[in-house]
Amino acid sequence: MDNISTDDLKVLMEAGFLAANGGMTKQAQTIFEGVLAVRPESEYAYIGQAVTLLTSEKHDEAIKVLRDDALRINPDCLQAKMILAMTLKLAGRGSECDRVVDQLHRSGDSAAKEFANALFA
Repeated sequence: MDNISTDDLKVLMEAGFLAANGGMTKQAQTIFEGVLAVRPESEYAYIGQAVTLLTSEKHDEAIKVLRDDALRINPDCLQAKMILAMTLKLAGRGSECDRVVDQLHRSGDSAAKEFANALFA
């Protein structure tokens, strides 16, 4: 089932994020489930699922997907950690958010550091 091109995968991911941000949560979840069907090792599809949950204000479910799925596949994924930090903050889980923000600061990645700083601006 791995016969989907990288370019097609990128288009699907973009469509999923657009659907999620546009309030089309059912469609977004369907897209990300499809991506996972052909690329089960993709932490980005799980990040997409978490963003979709986040747009529906399902913070705890989004946190679970990020921790149990995306970060299980790639514990160093900065994108997953950034979304996790934001979701923890929105969920009012300040001490957990602080721990993830600390990881972002220690990552050495300037975009991750800027994102972490923006959470508290």
